[in-house]
Amino acid sequence: LFGEQLPIQQLIGAQEAARKADVMLIVGSSLEVAPASDIPLLVRRHGGQLIIVNLEPTPLDSLAHLVFHADAAEILPLMINTLETLS
Repeated sequence: LFGEQLPIQQLIGAQEAARKADVMLIVGSSLEVAPASDIPLLVRRHGGQLIIVNLEPTPLDSLAHLVFHADAAEILPLMINTLETLS
């Protein structure tokens, strides 16, 4: 929630996971509020890729491997169906 502190243990856990991630899927975030907005940057710094699904452009769109400016309720089922057909 805006203006509230993030629980420190969860933030540290998210940062550790980001450093190890091959891919991060970001859904419905403006990526404008730190420190959460910094987590995708850790993924990129450690060689991972970003997939962003958001109605509006974000400051990290240029760093993402894939960007969908669309409604997540429409895009996510399509993504799942596509992945299922590939496997």
